[in-house]
Amino acid sequence: MASPATIHQLHKGQQAMPSKNGFITVWRDIQKQPWYKSPEHLAIFMHILTSATHQHRSVDFKGVPVSLLPGQFITTYKKLAETFGIESESKVRRIVNKFIKLDQITKVNLKNGRTDIGLILTINNWEKWQKPDTPSDTPSDTPKV
Repeated sequence: MASPATIHQLHKGQQAMPSKNGFITVWRDIQKQPWYKSPEHLAIFMHILTSATHQHRSVDFKGVPVSLLPGQFITTYKKLAETFGIESESKVRRIVNKFIKLDQITKVNLKNGRTDIGLILTINNWEKWQKPDTPSDTPSDTPKV
């Protein structure tokens, strides 16, 4: 029997899904967010969700040891702008600040001495969002008996 990769041609660098990198839960209510129809907002939010660590881990970021908790992600505005082809870091900063204002994430500036070297983004209520045994609460999720 042919493997899925031979049945469906994969593009260079593309992985067959599901991969072994794990998964995240995305609630349908995300469509109710005021930023949902903005491609840049949605892309950055999804990037934060998919990049957040699911368990405690220690990393070295630009020579600084950092302890990340579940739901945290370390990056820079410049890296986010480059990842999505956004023309300015200030635009990315405004997008991140919107998520903060809506209480969806929190941000801590990471410093090496007095110099900002990055930021730690924390998804608020990470455990609640990602708890796999949360019961369905919308009619479309509830099987009809």
